[in-house]
Amino acid sequence: MKTISLLLGILLSVCLVVILLVCSIQIPAFSPSFYRREFAKNGVYDDVMMAEADVMAVTEHMIGYLKNRHDALNTETVVNGEKRLFFSEREISHMEDVRRLLVTADGVKNAAVMLFAVAFVILTLTKMKAVFLLLKCVRNACAAAFGLSAALAVTVALGFDRAFTAFHGVFFDNDLWILDPREDLLINILPQQFFTDISVYIALLFAAVLSVVFTASNVALHLHKRYVLCQG
Repeated sequence: MKTISLLLGILLSVCLVVILLVCSIQIPAFSPSFYRREFAKNGVYDDVMMAEADVMAVTEHMIGYLKNRHDALNTETVVNGEKRLFFSEREISHMEDVRRLLVTADGVKNAAVMLFAVAFVILTLTKMKAVFLLLKCVRNACAAAFGLSAALAVTVALGFDRAFTAFHGVFFDNDLWILDPREDLLINILPQQFFTDISVYIALLFAAVLSVVFTASNVALHLHKRYVLCQG
């Protein structure tokens, strides 16, 4: 029984970390306000010669596409006073890969939520010792994830270009992500600074929620110990 409880505790903890990570990615990736701030910061409206409203309309459509709410990505817009389609065929092909990756991540998150719920119900129906084990697993998983994230953040900070290239090499099997700013509008509204900023945002958000859960589990462990002592 103890072994089963331990395995369930580990499963639940891993699921929790996965849920927190994917949510930390989805929050800025699907936030129009985040894009708007980045566009203003990086001066993209002048670079692409588009009005803010037009850029945001394209962006919101793109977000809907990445959420798998639209079948087609391309949308007509106005660039330098002329109507045209925003995305090139190469950009569309790359964004299909990006959507596939994000949809897969969302599926993994949903599966983790279900596994988390099942493991939690089973554990909470067992003896009180299982609660103590669960809290320890959650605390340790958050500490481990925080440490790995910190090491990854340092690695990325020391060489963002190298890390960015490595990321695409791992998750994509083509070079469609290499775009030409002279021809492709996407790389102009989403320059390297955008990806640097969103990486920092995701890292800080993930670290923050891990810290909250770590602290909460420590407090709960302390209260649980006091409860057990009082019962004894």
